[in-house]
Amino acid sequence: MARIIYGVQGNGRGHAVRALTIARRLPRHEFLFLTHTDGLSVLGDEFPTVRCPNPETPVRSHRVAGLEMALRNFGFWLKRSELLASVRGVFHAFKPDVAITDYEYFVPLASREYGIPCLSIDHQHIVTFWSHHVLSLSASELRWSPLCREVSLQRRISLSGGFLLQTRIRGNRP
Repeated sequence: MARIIYGVQGNGRGHAVRALTIARRLPRHEFLFLTHTDGLSVLGDEFPTVRCPNPETPVRSHRVAGLEMALRNFGFWLKRSELLASVRGVFHAFKPDVAITDYEYFVPLASREYGIPCLSIDHQHIVTFWSHHVLSLSASELRWSPLCREVSLQRRISLSGGFLLQTRIRGNRP
């Protein structure tokens, strides 16, 4: 039996439902979930969970609300060191064998520090394969889009040691 610490992006229910499905399929293993907002209610009835704030991505009318995202996350970034110390404490107490992250910020960082293998399960890497023109974006948004994408990938999901990517989008690679 493995002890698995699993960081889950808690905004909405998609990441948490995917994590719940995976954990249900591995009943011989012990899971501890780190999540926030909606993730707490989705996972908390069946598995131990720890509230772990993460950057939020508010979506309005099927678009990321950039200004709202910046304002909401300003306080998060100010508390980043304090929050990471808290996650280190969870790692120390739980003593995981492996870690999984689904678009969650702290688990890959702590996993690296503790030398614990970490698998990232996500859909966000698909943006690295896109070459598209989005007519609804303004010129300034188009200019910042590649930078935002790269920062997000580097800061949020590229710290894991391995990746399991899933997508249903068809298209041509550039």
